[in-house]
Amino acid sequence: MMRLALNSFVLSLLLLSVAANARASPAAAVVDGPVLESQPEGSSGWVVGVTPGIGALSLLERDPFGGLRGHVVSVHVGRMVRPRFALLWDTTGVFASGDGGSIDQVVTSVAGQYWFEERLWARVGIGAGGMSVRGEGNDEIARSGVRPALSLSLGLEVARLGTTSIDMRVSSSLVAYSWYKDIVALRSIGLGVTW
Repeated sequence: MMRLALNSFVLSLLLLSVAANARASPAAAVVDGPVLESQPEGSSGWVVGVTPGIGALSLLERDPFGGLRGHVVSVHVGRMVRPRFALLWDTTGVFASGDGGSIDQVVTSVAGQYWFEERLWARVGIGAGGMSVRGEGNDEIARSGVRPALSLSLGLEVARLGTTSIDMRVSSSLVAYSWYKDIVALRSIGLGVTW
């Protein structure tokens, strides 16, 4: 599980570096970020962001609205493919601890993000997730394999400075550890930065 999180983090740093270099080029400066009204049809720009927050993991069948609370970090990197639509690579990790141990879950998805208005957007992704459980001594007790996942987010831009925006994001992801039961839900809220 930590290997998946580490690989996702390294990949996101690499993509952030590529995005930063693309932003520095004169051609990229013309079509920068999710500018909706002024961006010509068919042009594209980078969308790169990180959202820290808080969330809760729960087993839908047993505890649909409760759960183990923890810290959540989400990273997304992608490109605008239409003035109001971006394709993104999105990774979200939750790190929750409770009595006698901790649970880490990482969900990585390919997502589409659509801006309904200039400041309101929705994101839907399909991907994979996995979980590891650790005991009191931080020893790994159990680890899942990679399982199918669905992620959903709704965001509202609360501030903008140039091409940088601050977004309030409400998210949910579902990971099916078995097909008809053992679906783990992560619900989270965070305040993030997008370039």
